[in-house]
Amino acid sequence: MKLSSLRYYITVAKCGSFTKASDRLFISQPTLSRTIQELEEELGTQLFIRERRSLKLTEDGIRLLKEASEIVEHSDSLAEMFKSSEVRGRKAIQVIKVAYQRYFDIQWVYPQITAFMKEYPNCEILLEQADVQDLKKGINDGSYDAVFGLTPIFNRMKDLIIMPVEKNCLQLLVPETHRLAKRRSVSINELEGEDFILLNRKYSPVVVDHVISQCIKHGFSPNASHYVDNMEEALDLVGLGKGISFAHSGMHLEGMEKRYHVAFLDIEDNGADLDFALVYRKGRKSRNLIMLLERIGKDE
Repeated sequence: MKLSSLRYYITVAKCGSFTKASDRLFISQPTLSRTIQELEEELGTQLFIRERRSLKLTEDGIRLLKEASEIVEHSDSLAEMFKSSEVRGRKAIQVIKVAYQRYFDIQWVYPQITAFMKEYPNCEILLEQADVQDLKKGINDGSYDAVFGLTPIFNRMKDLIIMPVEKNCLQLLVPETHRLAKRRSVSINELEGEDFILLNRKYSPVVVDHVISQCIKHGFSPNASHYVDNMEEALDLVGLGKGISFAHSGMHLEGMEKRYHVAFLDIEDNGADLDFALVYRKGRKSRNLIMLLERIGKDE
């Protein structure tokens, strides 16, 4: 059992919401949901009663919260026990603020960041999720030192270094009973007449605009029956047979099929560069920032 899984569990239990907990933990909702599901499977018990608009602890969940809190608190005290007073009193002399696009899973970068902060203890790195408009604004005005997001978001912006770090493709989500569920891939022109469940354009303008343009290109106008604010809502509605939706391979939703009763298919005629990129402004002088970015880019 991982200590990080217990930390995630405690945060979800205290927030009473996967959405709020994912924001506080700076990880995607699907990743957090999958971690809690794996913890439940490992323990052999249900920890939460999941309802459409509420999340409650089971009796076993209440018991685990007490024990897990004591374990994590004790672990934190051990970490501090052997630090010298000089190290405990030292404050970071530089803060690097990095944001990433909401709903994407960037756990692969955590080991690099953790190792970097151990190597450079006077450098503190803050990670946070952000919507597309906040990413663009933050990288423009300097609120963020670097951001992760889909390449098309930044292509028209000036004075940026755009460094691809992860291949990413558009995927289709359908109910497990859907006529296409047994397929591995599908063409956009096969989706005419379907009801589309789309993320709110505020959170995913690239996907919404791309899907609509591709449908029109293939001779039909998509019927957007639902707009949702997060991927959990989209997965729920798809699983209930309310329509089809879209995701990215960069969201790393593998393993969610059984829980939500959905199937994932690749989009054949994607027609766009949707790779995930690390972006920062030209002329950044911070030596620590450049070293961090080079490390992340090299490892990927």
